[in-house]
Amino acid sequence: MEAMEQNAAKNPNRVFEVQRALQDGDYVAVLSHVRQKPGDRGGTVLHVFRFEGDRIAEFWDTGQGYRRERRQTASVRAGDLSPRF
Repeated sequence: MEAMEQNAAKNPNRVFEVQRALQDGDYVAVLSHVRQKPGDRGGTVLHVFRFEGDRIAEFWDTGQGYRRERRQTASVRAGDLSPRF
């Protein structure tokens, strides 16, 4: 908690946009786009929580910044197994 408070003080204009939130039993996963300041490309952050009652029992997170260059990637639409480039 202290590290999060220090980061918030260091980046008062941070933008945190939740993209998805999923719950499965005692687990909650939150996928977000975070920018430390306006104009920043930001990155993706995944937070995973395990709850016991109304308290967080465990917490994990991982993140990845966005690249300056966009690489071409394949994507697959639901129900369609042919990749799109």
